[in-house]
Amino acid sequence: MPVVVENRRGAGSSIGAAYVARSKPDGHTLLLGSVGMVTNPVMLKSMTYQSKDLKALALLAVAPNVLYVHPSLPVTTTERIDEAPELPTVAESGVEGVISGSWFGIFVPTDTPEAVQQQILASIKRVADQESINKKVITLGLIPQFEDQASFKRFVENEATKWGDVIRAQNISLD
Repeated sequence: MPVVVENRRGAGSSIGAAYVARSKPDGHTLLLGSVGMVTNPVMLKSMTYQSKDLKALALLAVAPNVLYVHPSLPVTTTERIDEAPELPTVAESGVEGVISGSWFGIFVPTDTPEAVQQQILASIKRVADQESINKKVITLGLIPQFEDQASFKRFVENEATKWGDVIRAQNISLD
């Protein structure tokens, strides 16, 4: 079956998310979501969809943030990465409490039948297990990290709590 990628950008990914949330729940419309899935509901006073309208299906990859301070200082990340093992983490450089990073995962409309969700999940897993795909993901600066539906759901819930706390504490709003 052909695949059509349609980038519905804008409003921190909430335009594309709203489109998928309102789509027919038949497994033919998927959302590649990221951290905006958990930050938008807190930062945007009005959204055209509810978080409950989308269901987390699978985590695909994480994107460690790299902080470049000064040429005479080390480059640091929130966690060590295989591609640059000499780089210390932010905590190893003496800065505690940094919780930054991004991720990419697949979401489906909530009412997508369970059997369809499992079929999509199995297909994603087959692709995620391919070494050639993982090598390509790494060249994009990402770390392949497949997580199944239950693990990804917990991951999204934890991210929502973490970023929600940060956004509320700093009184951040995009409206």
